[in-house]
Amino acid sequence: MIATEDQIREEILDAISQHRIMLFMKGSPEMPRCGFSAQVVTLLKENGAEFVDLGDQFVALMRAPHGEPDTVRHVGIVVDDKDAVRAAALAAGVEVSRPPSLDLHDPWGNLLQIVDYREIQFTKAPEVLAGMGFAGLEKTEAALAELRAKGLA
Repeated sequence: MIATEDQIREEILDAISQHRIMLFMKGSPEMPRCGFSAQVVTLLKENGAEFVDLGDQFVALMRAPHGEPDTVRHVGIVVDDKDAVRAAALAAGVEVSRPPSLDLHDPWGNLLQIVDYREIQFTKAPEVLAGMGFAGLEKTEAALAELRAKGLA
């Protein structure tokens, strides 16, 4: 069963409100998909971390240094509908940046940059998009131009 965007958003918000350090990752803690993820999982397990598997995102959240919100270091999160995320964040009382960017801070001061899949060069195979319930999700002309400039589209 593929979770809906609302179900994923609710799971993330619930998890963030309950845990001080979290790791959202590709693969699972039992089977990470890269060496870096495996090292981070080992380190976090040794320190009692909780894990949430969302299948398509990798995010490590922890308290910002010196207790002040981060302004440079950030976590990028790719979504299928940035406007829906903005609306949900505003409805939850979260302060967000002005359009067209969508930056916000989690409760621990981590800077989260929310980007729309259609606006970036990162690409998924059509079969993967279809399997995720996003068949037909097309790149913007600007993203396609960047890919063409690199000989990738």
